[in-house]
Amino acid sequence: MRAVFKKSSQFILILAISFGWIFSGWPQIYNFPPSANIAYADQTTKTYSFPSDTESWSATACGAAGATCIWQSGAGSPANGSLEEPETRKNKGGTWTWQLSGITWENIGVPSGATVTAVDGSYNHTMATCTDCNTTGSNTSGTLSIRDSGDTATVATLETAVSYTGAAGWASRNASGAQSIGASYQASNTAVIIRLSGSIQTNNVTGAQAVIRQDEISLTITYTPASNNPPDKPTNSSPADTATDVGVNPTLTGSAFSDSDGGDTHQNTEWQVDDDVDFATPVWTRTAGSGEESTVINTSNGTFANELSGETQLANSTQYYWQVRYSDGTDWSSWSDATSFTTVAIFSITITSSGVIEYGFVEIGTASSTVGNGYTQTAQNDGNTAEKLNVKSSDATVGTGWTLASTIGTNQFKHEFSTTTGSRWDVMPNSATYVTADPSVAVSGTATFDFRLTVPSASTDYQQKSITITVQAVAP
Repeated sequence: MRAVFKKSSQFILILAISFGWIFSGWPQIYNFPPSANIAYADQTTKTYSFPSDTESWSATACGAAGATCIWQSGAGSPANGSLEEPETRKNKGGTWTWQLSGITWENIGVPSGATVTAVDGSYNHTMATCTDCNTTGSNTSGTLSIRDSGDTATVATLETAVSYTGAAGWASRNASGAQSIGASYQASNTAVIIRLSGSIQTNNVTGAQAVIRQDEISLTITYTPASNNPPDKPTNSSPADTATDVGVNPTLTGSAFSDSDGGDTHQNTEWQVDDDVDFATPVWTRTAGSGEESTVINTSNGTFANELSGETQLANSTQYYWQVRYSDGTDWSSWSDATSFTTVAIFSITITSSGVIEYGFVEIGTASSTVGNGYTQTAQNDGNTAEKLNVKSSDATVGTGWTLASTIGTNQFKHEFSTTTGSRWDVMPNSATYVTADPSVAVSGTATFDFRLTVPSASTDYQQKSITITVQAVAP
């Protein structure tokens, strides 16, 4: 009996991403230097508005014995809350003093390590009540000064007092301008006293009263910041140096920010990616505007330029170098030592022939091949790197199925392939196993396939069968 077997076989395209290893160890030869350290003046302003209390100011004197200086909640300039010196007795008065002690320049806004060079002071004042008060210079708004911590010397007189000739509305005292600070008191951790001191006096008349108030005491301090040290040079953490099979929108991660200046923090980050180690024409750049230590290479985060202008991702199968640097808001660190990674390759094949094989009628237990009958198949590498081609066959379907095996039997067939026009045949042992057909096919290169089918020694039926052949492209 003659078995009837008509084989219709089609090739299926398999795209496989494989992982290769490419070493890169080029040294970085181009770098932008960090900016030079520059000494410059800066200012900070501390204002005491007394909205709810005396803000730690204390009255060390309040005119005549028995008088009490207070925090006044009902009157202030510009808002409620002020310091007040009241005298409601006749023929009483003397010196009143408010001061803030136990502080350093740093407590009022000067950065650690800075050098204070000048202070400009101002305050608002009023003589709220003057009923039979002394109008011959004995009622004053107060002298604003800086004293040493031991209260033995005046460091600077910021504003002199105004003498009242009667009741007066709120006014600002800001006439003297900035006053120099002596070298002995310039260090940021120098302890000082801020003092506002004046006088009050009533006439020897029953019902005499005097009330003086101060508000909005303000100090504008000019200082030279300590010489800034740039942040430490970061290192590239991920991808690891010479990493391969990296995606085309990878995440870059630098080391944690560190700076020898204890108070400095991470304020900005710059990233560069290039296909050359000199970074002369980076293909992707990003200035973060914040202290980040990780970023994703894409169009949302940065700019593709030069060879990748207009692109949205890195190129496949390409070695890239990257570097990062950090800023503390004043200076930039050195760029990190460049490291490299290689993006994932594309493995792809196309069947350039018909993709169909017909074995025709085949006797039981005999073989038929494609050699010389027009059914030789061709696979072309249309990826971007060399690739290995593997091949496997399915079992035969339609009617009673035939099982693929290395030898024939009842309902069991053998299927082989040849890439040498039949001079050597390789068995495809079962439907699950790929067999290497060509260990390395160059980009745009081709491989030819012939196939040989040996039908079972016995078959339950004689219907036409169908077999699928799969060609797979992977890394060599």
